Amino acid sequence: SPRHHLTLLTLQEDPGQALATARAGLRATPHEPALLDARARAHLALGHPGKALRDYAAAAARVPRPAYILAIGELHESLGHQRRAQAQYALYRDQLRLLRDAKVTPDAGAVLFEADHGSPERAVRLGRVAVEEQPFLSSQDAYAWALHRAGRDQEALVRADRALQLGTRSPLYHFHRGMIHFALGNAGAARRDLRAALDIDPRFHPLYAPAAHSALDRNGPTT
Repeated sequence: SPRHHLTLLTLQEDPGQALATARAGLRATPHEPALLDARARAHLALGHPGKALRDYAAAAARVPRPAYILAIGELHESLGHQRRAQAQYALYRDQLRLLRDAKVTPDAGAVLFEADHGSPERAVRLGRVAVEEQPFLSSQDAYAWALHRAGRDQEALVRADRALQLGTRSPLYHFHRGMIHFALGNAGAARRDLRAALDIDPRFHPLYAPAAHSALDRNGPTT
């Protein structure tokens, strides 16, 4: 919907305005899943994970999109709710299996999920298919992360650079490349990427944003 797109456009620059836009949309069309998703993202950016969780759950109850189910799982994990997180991840795996049986090309979300919560080697195979069939920046980034998780950091860096070669303002892409740089011993480049991720959005992901802070803390001064 137009309000959903407007909310996402304003999210990084002004999450408060993004929240107001999503709320206005939900007053006009209550329970619209895309607007619940947008409001959840705004709540996350403002540091309200509990409210984000409620909105994602409401969206998934109406339309059980894989992205909503994964978001619920990762939020539960970030809050220490391991059993609830694993239940959502099991649902997500079931959805991926259905898509795979239907011969649907894996998207970046599926590759990242497999890299983080499944088999990195399988993630590499899925990532290779994704970049061959859907050579989007998101596919390059996901493939980079899969390669990193499989211990293939030199190859991962090539893909991470491709994901960012157009100057995309993506905290996720910068986080991934920063962690790859750390694995390769490139501490300065790593810190620049992780700082860039957190400068764009200090709460860009419930699991990765804290990981970025931890990596910076572990690896010396950030100035």
